[in-house]
Amino acid sequence: MTVCQPDVPRVTVDDLLRAVDGGSADLVSTVFHDLEKPLSPAEREAVLSLARRWYEAGAEAELRRRTGASGPAGRARVMDDEYHHCEEITLGGVTVRDGHAAILTWCEEQFEIRTPFEELVTRALAFPDRDHMVRWQVSNTLGCRWDDETWSAVLALRAHPDHIRRLLAMDVLFSHTTTRYVPDDGTWASSPYEDRAYDVFAAWVEEERHPLVLPNVLVGLVQYYDPRNEAVGLRFAGHADPEVRGIVPGLLESREPFSPAAREALCALMRDPSTPVRCSAVVTVAEHPDPHPALRDALAERFGDEDEAVRVMAVFGLAERDDPRCVAGRDRMAPVEDPERYGYGVLDATQRYEERRDGTGDGWRWRRH
Repeated sequence: MTVCQPDVPRVTVDDLLRAVDGGSADLVSTVFHDLEKPLSPAEREAVLSLARRWYEAGAEAELRRRTGASGPAGRARVMDDEYHHCEEITLGGVTVRDGHAAILTWCEEQFEIRTPFEELVTRALAFPDRDHMVRWQVSNTLGCRWDDETWSAVLALRAHPDHIRRLLAMDVLFSHTTTRYVPDDGTWASSPYEDRAYDVFAAWVEEERHPLVLPNVLVGLVQYYDPRNEAVGLRFAGHADPEVRGIVPGLLESREPFSPAAREALCALMRDPSTPVRCSAVVTVAEHPDPHPALRDALAERFGDEDEAVRVMAVFGLAERDDPRCVAGRDRMAPVEDPERYGYGVLDATQRYEERRDGTGDGWRWRRH
C-alpha cells in the first residue's frame, strides 16, 4: 500500500526576502537553513541589498516610506531569540523589528564577505545595549575572526576613551575564552589567542575605572583558573560596587584549598550586606571541598539568611563536608519555592549526608573538583 505523504512547503528565496523585511535575525537564520536549494549569486545580492536598504534607512524611516503612514510609531521591546532582544516598530498596521543590521552582518558572514572591522563597529554602536541582537551579532562575528588583523583592531578598541567601545572590545575578547564549533570537521576548537586574552584582561583591570566596564573585565579573568587571579580578587574584595564584589569569589576559585587570605575574604563576603554578593560567596565555598572550620562556621551562619538561595547553598556546603549542622539547617528551612532553580543533587545533599552517617545508602557526594 502506498502511503501519501503530505506536501512539505518549499522554502524559497521569496520567503527569505520576506523574513529580511520583517527584521528578525533569528527568523532569517531559520528560513535560510530551510531553503530548498542554495541561493544563486543574484539571489544572494538581492538578500544583501534588501537588508542593507533597511539598515541604512533605519527601520522606522523605511517603514514610513513603504506605508506612507504618519504619526507616532508604536514601539515595543521583544525577544528575538532566547537571549537577545530587539525593538518592534508598528506603522500603518505593519510591524517590523529593528534587527536589519544583524541580518546584514549575519548574511555577509554566511556569504563569506569580510566586512571591515570599523564598519561592524559602527553597526554595533548604533545599538549600545549589549543584549540587543545587532550588538550581539557584531561581537559574535568579530569574536569568530581568529586572525592578527582583528586581534590588533580589538586591542586598539580596548584602549578607546569611549566606554561603549571598550565594552564592545570586552565582548569580542571574551569570545577568545570559549571554544568554537568547527563545522568542517565537527569539532570544537580553542582560540589561538586564549592565553593572550588573559594577559590583556590582567593588564586592563589595573587601569579600568568605568563602573560598567570593570565588572566585565573581571569576569574575563574568572574564565581562567590562574593563580594570579587571587591577588586581583583580594584587591577588589572591599570594592564599593557590589557588582564588583560579587565577582571576587570567582577570582578566588582554586583547585587547591583556599589560601588563608582568600579564606578570610570569602568569609567576609558571605556576610556582605548585598544579597548577590553573599550568594556568590556562599556558592563558591559550598561547591569547593576545602573543609576548613572557618568556612564551615561561616556557612552555618547563613541558615537564617533572608535569601533562599543563600540558605539552600549553605546547607548544601555543610552536607558535602559531613558537618552535622546541615540537618538543623535543612529542618529550619521553609519549603523551596522553585526546586528546579537548583542543580542536581543540591536539595537532597543533607539526605545523602544522613545516608553516609547511618550507613543506609550510597550517600554519593557532589563535587566539581
